[in-house]
Formats: sequence, C-alpha cells, structure tokens
Amino acid sequence: MKKKAFNILKYLLIVLFVSYYCESTLFLHTHNFTWGTVTHSHPYMPTGPHTHTSSECQTIQFLTNLLFTFSGTTFIAFIFRATPIFQAPRLHALAKYILENCSLRAPPAIV
Repeated sequence: MKKKAFNILKYLLIVLFVSYYCESTLFLHTHNFTWGTVTHSHPYMPTGPHTHTSSECQTIQFLTNLLFTFSGTTFIAFIFRATPIFQAPRLHALAKYILENCSLRAPPAIV
C-alpha cells in the first residue's frame, strides 16, 4: 500500500511541476500602478483587458509567500525523514534549526 501511494505521489508531483512551469512561463505579465510595478503569472486571456486592485496584488503576494514557505519546509522535512543518511544527530539538529528559524528577510547587502 505504501509503495503504491508513493508511486501515485511521484507522478502527481511531476504533473504539478510541469503545470506550474507552464503556467509561470506562458502567462507571465506585468501591471504598472502608481505605487509600483507588479510582475506575476496566472491563467488569463491576453486578448482582453486585465487589471488588479491593490488588495488583489496583496493577496497574490500573500499566497505566493505561503506557497513557497510551505513547499520549502515540506521538501526539507520530507528529505530529512525519507533519507536514512540524514538521521545523524548533528544533521537533525541543523534541520531543526533551519525549520524553526526560517525567515523571508534577505541578508544585508553593502552598496
């Protein structure tokens, strides 16, 4: 049963990756607002007018951050659970530190 579920999950992840890649390359577009420029992708018909309100842009940003944070932590947790070589205590402590202290803040830069 576990092997069958793993095989199904394997193909679903491939379909998810291909659909995400196609969606992000085929539907990429830019909106210019008075407060800035937003570039994102989602399915839409490029022939008609297309715009977003400020609250829609904030929702898109929130969902994107949520998606990448969740997918990154899920991937790290899956790798450290599924691979026996990562069961060493030092690597387990490192993974715990990364998962507990992940931040979306970029490192400081010197300009």
